[in-house]
Amino acid sequence: MNDPTATSQEKRLFGLLVGVYLGGGAITGTVNLLVPRFELTMHLDHAQALLVHLAFYSSYLLFALPVTFASVALGYMRSIAVGLAIMAAGCAGFALAHAQGRYAPLLLALLVISLGVTFLQISGNAVTTVFKRSGAMASRYTLLQGFNSVGTVLGPLVGAPFILAVHGGAVRPAVPFIAAGAVFLVLGGLFARNAALAPPLPRAPSDGLETGGGKPLWRRLARLATNRSMMAGTLTIFCYVGAEVTLATLAVEYLMRADTLGLGAVSAGNMVSLYWAAAMVGRFLGAGAVRALGTARLLGLAALGAM
Repeated sequence: MNDPTATSQEKRLFGLLVGVYLGGGAITGTVNLLVPRFELTMHLDHAQALLVHLAFYSSYLLFALPVTFASVALGYMRSIAVGLAIMAAGCAGFALAHAQGRYAPLLLALLVISLGVTFLQISGNAVTTVFKRSGAMASRYTLLQGFNSVGTVLGPLVGAPFILAVHGGAVRPAVPFIAAGAVFLVLGGLFARNAALAPPLPRAPSDGLETGGGKPLWRRLARLATNRSMMAGTLTIFCYVGAEVTLATLAVEYLMRADTLGLGAVSAGNMVSLYWAAAMVGRFLGAGAVRALGTARLLGLAALGAM
């Protein structure tokens, strides 16, 4: 028999996670609009403007392992709360730096935001294992990833009129970040108050997460680094994510070119939502296709299609 209390707790946890995945996707989609914004208003060249990408996405390389250790020590729910608080601080820092018109502090603020996103990605994915109890982990995780994609669609739609409208005041580009920071702060408080919804799961001696006895996390990670399949998968994801976020960032300028569609900045930013919407549809179609074709065959077909 199902425990009604456990079911109620899972529903509440799922509702909180929807906010995390939706917000994380939205802030990522919004940040991609900053490259053309800074080129338009700060008179930066292309390489300087693309430092936005380096600042935002280098967090995963710099902080993924420290954040993993911190998440194990703090517990996943508290780590999500910490990540949301860090993102709120980064959004406030972005608004302040933008008001001062200083580019280096803007990049630092984006790095802080992405540090918080790193907490969310690591701890948010891990906490979904709670849904194993009711056998709903696969469906819930797919739905959560879908909400992440919805966020990436909404980010450019909502953010473009504020970020890419050159005429309308210097404060406007900071508005989406101020609003997002307030939402992250509220969400962080909710996760801190509901930390008991996802108690630490029992750890088998072979799972590599022990901080005491058994195999320590660092040794387990070192062993994974020598696994050829793991490294091949890592390289594949590296190439895929690099292509995904670069296309989203450069699409705005590409669509503004006279030899393409010749769109205005705001219209081009809104069009990027179609790109993220296609990615969202592909995610849901892929979830069904993998059952019919198998993982290896589907990945092979996707790679051929991409080339």
